[in-house]
Amino acid sequence: MRKKKIGESQILIPKYYKEKQAKAARRRYRRTIIRIQFPDGVVLQGVFAPWEPTSALYEFVSSALKEPCLEFELLNPVLVKRRVIPSFPATGENARTLEEEDLVPSALIKFKPIETDYVVFTGLSNELLEISEPLVTD
Repeated sequence: MRKKKIGESQILIPKYYKEKQAKAARRRYRRTIIRIQFPDGVVLQGVFAPWEPTSALYEFVSSALKEPCLEFELLNPVLVKRRVIPSFPATGENARTLEEEDLVPSALIKFKPIETDYVVFTGLSNELLEISEPLVTD
């Protein structure tokens, strides 16, 4: 088994073939778990289908805020350079899916509020905070 893995790692495999294999492996997932970490340390978790557009993620987070009209960005911190996950497609482009953003099978995303003089980040809605549970780490 170990010899097989070492042998496979030494074989030169074209990049497009590796990407094709990775995409086929991701297709087997029927859902993705997304966790959004807020500046105050609270983590909101949601379950989505991998083919859902990223706008569904923004709608989910917006519905959980005390101030739903607050503008915000969702950042994917896994990459070397943090990248903003697009909320809506640019003109003439198709909507990006959670799978295309490499958020499958799970991801931890950072919430970044865009505060103005009129709207500031006040946290999640009281209804959600009342039913929240602390994260348990072993």
